[in-house]
Amino acid sequence: MARHTWTSLFTVRSSSSDSTYEVKRDPKTGAYGCSCKGWKFQKKSMFERECKHTRVAREAIEALESKEEKRMKAALSALERMGARDSVAA
Repeated sequence: MARHTWTSLFTVRSSSSDSTYEVKRDPKTGAYGCSCKGWKFQKKSMFERECKHTRVAREAIEALESKEEKRMKAALSALERMGARDSVAA
C-alpha cells in the first residue's frame, strides 16, 4: 500500500459541534484527507473517500487553479462559511 505524505491545507469548524477538522492533501497522488469521522470511517480506499470538507477543499483548489473569477469567489465563499483557516500560511 502506498504511503501518503500529507500536506495540511485547511482547518475547518464543524457545523454541528465545537470540533475542528484538518483537511490535507497528498501532493504526489492528489488524494485529499480529513480528520472528521465521516472521512475516516468510510470503507473505501483513500483515493475514493470524500466528505463535505474535502469536497469544498477540492473545489477551492480547482477553482484557484482555473483562475476563473466566478468559480474562485464561490469556492472562497464556501470556505469562509465553513470557517476555514489556511494551514499552509499559519
